[in-house]
Amino acid sequence: MNIYLRAITKQFNGRAVIKSTSLDIQSSRFTTLLGPSGCGKTTLLRMIAGLETADQGEIYFDQRCLYSASRHINVPPERRGLGFVFQDFALWPHLTVFENVAFGLRAQHRRQQLREQVLQVLQTVRLEDCASRYPQQLSGGQQQRVAFARALVTQPTCVLFDEPLSALDAKLRDTMRLELKAMVSRLGITAVFVTHDQTEAMSMSDWIAVMSEGQIEQFDRPEVIYHAPLTPFTARFVGLSNWIDDCHMFRPENASLQPLAEARSFEITVLSSQFLGSTYQISAAFGSYNWSLFNDCSLQAGQTCSVYIKHQHIIQLGKR
Repeated sequence: MNIYLRAITKQFNGRAVIKSTSLDIQSSRFTTLLGPSGCGKTTLLRMIAGLETADQGEIYFDQRCLYSASRHINVPPERRGLGFVFQDFALWPHLTVFENVAFGLRAQHRRQQLREQVLQVLQTVRLEDCASRYPQQLSGGQQQRVAFARALVTQPTCVLFDEPLSALDAKLRDTMRLELKAMVSRLGITAVFVTHDQTEAMSMSDWIAVMSEGQIEQFDRPEVIYHAPLTPFTARFVGLSNWIDDCHMFRPENASLQPLAEARSFEITVLSSQFLGSTYQISAAFGSYNWSLFNDCSLQAGQTCSVYIKHQHIIQLGKR
């Protein structure tokens, strides 16, 4: 299912939370809304779901209009055919895994072959042996999979994810990223995922919409957003950015402390070295800017040295 947003706006208490925004989310893609807290990404997701009402604009699922301010159309959330996975999982503690997953089917009065459908989706998320357990008897990763199963059991064509991994510890979050992306790809559904974590966004997404202050800064594939940011905000928010001046920057991995042919050289002063296991992250001063670099050995604070960057790796942007 394709989702089309057309000139959507939203204000709270006279403050523009979403400025006029248009976005095309293509079917069967994993699309992420990425940005810092307060940028409007969750509000945009909730307007797609119908949990918030836009002030202006239109929302389409394929050719079906779900919302239009000018035509006074506003289809309620339960009739939009979406699955929703929340940040806190929102599982019923007094219901078994089976009944938590079955809840959506019962709410829609879809009792025919209910048991078969619930067991099938539990098998999809590898929890068929946990059907009789209660949420408090499950690990965080298992609870997350129950929430996903509950969203899937009604057979939506799109699932919306509101920071579903943020409550998990770091190691489990890494594992669940892989599992969630694999399940979405295998099922061929459209996924819209909200996060402030750029690692999540870059590793899971087919396309990313980088958001800032209620508007989309850039919408593209992760590789393009990283290597060819369009705005200073995107360059700063996604990955590490080292600024040569107000209009030019480079990524740390494109710098070398060894001379390179046809490269520009810059004199830096080392501030500190941090051991990361496979490499050292060097913090350095270049004029009024702080740079982050990577090196295979530690450098002494106060040491001066040259950094070499090839011209093609220097990205030109507008002023910050």
